[in-house]
Amino acid sequence: MSVSSIRRLQLVLLGLFFAGAAIGWPHLPPRIAIHFGFSGRPDRWVSTTWMAWFGLPLLAVAMTLFLLGIDKLLQRSPQMWNVPDKERFLRMSPAEREPIEAAVHRLVAWCAVLITCSFIGAELEMYRSARAGALPGWVVQLLVWAPAILVLVLAFRMNRFIREEIRRGSATRGRASS
Repeated sequence: MSVSSIRRLQLVLLGLFFAGAAIGWPHLPPRIAIHFGFSGRPDRWVSTTWMAWFGLPLLAVAMTLFLLGIDKLLQRSPQMWNVPDKERFLRMSPAEREPIEAAVHRLVAWCAVLITCSFIGAELEMYRSARAGALPGWVVQLLVWAPAILVLVLAFRMNRFIREEIRRGSATRGRASS
């Protein structure tokens, strides 16, 4: 999937997040849960305010903008990348770096999507606990933590991919200069 397609998906998710929050807003009780323990039970409640309810959708937008800014910075400044074998990476030609850069840009875009999914899961549980009681603990954990764990898995896989691409680029350059 291209970066632009992933970003469009992110915009759709953000739109749905705000729409869902707006639809749920009139149905909220005077107090809502804003934190849940590992059991899935709410353990911190606050008065229902606009900020308490729309805080997660706004935070999702802020995270999206932050990651977009990071992505733009990475495009302009490869020397700022934290990659394995950085010296070799910087010696690679732009054509040799292109697959790595494309993969990193996709990873950053997917991170925004997955973080938003995690926030949506938390907001759904806030609504459910306010209206009908808490979900079983494992469901809450799945909704909130699965996207976060997936980000870590993707990051580890990306590290391995970058390492292999740098080695491949170095080996190609070594053969070309012989």
